[in-house]
Amino acid sequence: MFKAVLDTNIFVSGITWQGLPGEILDLWIKGKIQLIISKEIMEEIKRVLNRMQVPEEEIANLRSQIIEKAIIVDPQIKISLIKKDPSDNKFLECAIEGQADFIVSGDKHLLEFEAINDIKIITARKMLEALK
Repeated sequence: MFKAVLDTNIFVSGITWQGLPGEILDLWIKGKIQLIISKEIMEEIKRVLNRMQVPEEEIANLRSQIIEKAIIVDPQIKISLIKKDPSDNKFLECAIEGQADFIVSGDKHLLEFEAINDIKIITARKMLEALK
């Protein structure tokens, strides 16, 4: 089973819009992908979903599923590779700490790197193709 870090935009799009990010979330819920996440990423997801006025019950349900089904890591390394949006470095840190196979994102700041430490940085579409 692939281990993946999902960028906040994948969670937000998957919950509010569905589409390909929604398919990624469904595969995680069904146990086809092992989610690697950090508390910092969880906090960002909650903040963004609150700002988008996603019902608190839905956010709490997502948090419960993450706690139940994901590997929650506490990255011990700090990376400053992404200069344009330094807050995106948390996804790299999480992926390295959790020994992920992929980082799934729609963020150009991350996608332009393509890979770090053998961890591929790919779009939701490419992740779905890799799972076929």
